[in-house]
Amino acid sequence: MLLPMLVMASVALAQQEDSTPDSAEARMNMRFMYLPDRPGNDVDTGRYILEAGPDIWYNSYDGLKLGVRLHGGRAARLHVFDAILWVNSGVGQYDLPEGTDRFGFMPLSFIGDYHTSLHAYWANSTAHLSAKALDGLYGGVIRLTKGNRSGNMLYGLVFKVMYRPENNGTAYLLDRAHWDLGEWNNSINASMDYTYTYGAGEGSVGVDLRTSNLGSDHDYHYLRMEAMNTTEFWMLSLRSRAFLQLGYGTDWASESLLYIDRASPEELSDNRFTRSAGIFPADWAAYGVVPNHFHHGGGLNLRGYAGYLSPEVMGDGVITAFSGANGAAVNLELEFDRLLGSDRWPLRKWLHLSTYLFGDAGIISVSAPDETPRFAMPRADAGLGLALTVKNWGGVSRLRPFTVRFDMPFLVSRPAALQPEPWRFRWVLGIGRTF
Repeated sequence: MLLPMLVMASVALAQQEDSTPDSAEARMNMRFMYLPDRPGNDVDTGRYILEAGPDIWYNSYDGLKLGVRLHGGRAARLHVFDAILWVNSGVGQYDLPEGTDRFGFMPLSFIGDYHTSLHAYWANSTAHLSAKALDGLYGGVIRLTKGNRSGNMLYGLVFKVMYRPENNGTAYLLDRAHWDLGEWNNSINASMDYTYTYGAGEGSVGVDLRTSNLGSDHDYHYLRMEAMNTTEFWMLSLRSRAFLQLGYGTDWASESLLYIDRASPEELSDNRFTRSAGIFPADWAAYGVVPNHFHHGGGLNLRGYAGYLSPEVMGDGVITAFSGANGAAVNLELEFDRLLGSDRWPLRKWLHLSTYLFGDAGIISVSAPDETPRFAMPRADAGLGLALTVKNWGGVSRLRPFTVRFDMPFLVSRPAALQPEPWRFRWVLGIGRTF
């Protein structure tokens, strides 16, 4: 299971592929993708840089993936493209669902991304196109973003399409039970993101509006709001997240529902570590009668209920409450690594170890999406977390910081029937911070 981590370590770092802004975090990063033409901007607009190199990856169905990566752009903002083409070998397959055709994997995989500043025509705006045929998923994004002059507000309009064919589509998935195969999931998305600073910290507020559109096999709509803040005081840092989703629809795509514990399958498909089984085993991501061990930031982020079906007794019987159309949550992390002297750690230039206490609380709807919302009883958890970040890769300047997270939700308010102790050692592993 950990053997693929060797491959991960060698290429973690081609994560720029995941800069396709299909998540709130990536969208917020896009405000740095345009540079208004003001005096003092140190950019060389006359030089186009083209780079090429190998890209090696792995998943449990394609096996070892051998590819080539091309990257080009002018001043990191004009006609920038990033493309990877892999030949999939099937070497090293494991943990495939029963009945899977071992030779039915995609022989080739591709992901391509292009964006360019439109500042010359419309101030502080960017056009973005992306397409992929990757790990059993075909998809594309057309995006237009517009920022304000001060760079703290970003508006976005996105048309997104996704299609996962029935033929062996499940074999790729990390969460193999929650994707509607053979159906188009197309949507129009509008977003607004605002970043700000205050005396003791900084924060951001994001609003997303989605509606399924013509050509989609689904009918669903939601309004999503998320506010995140980081406040510094004494030798501590308080990170907070408040989340709300209001949704409606007669036919929701399973992969786009709101999940009580983590990011949705759609959001998992936008990250190279979680878009398919292999780096993490599918068993870790499966939902069952007790909590599991895989977590990825998103949804209501209740870490203590990772992979748990979260049964709920309602008037008409027992139903599962791990996903729904409506929900709200509050997540807190109190970092105390400075108390432990992390700023004096000999490897501090390259590594950073964050230590924190965390607490999560949330509520999710259990009614059918087209009914008046009914909600499960609130759930909460608390525990201790560790996050190790490689922040400096030496001479390889284009590689981004990379974080492995280990959270231990010792306390849950509503434990599983088979693990009835509220206080118990539980753990989850993830890539990247929770929020």
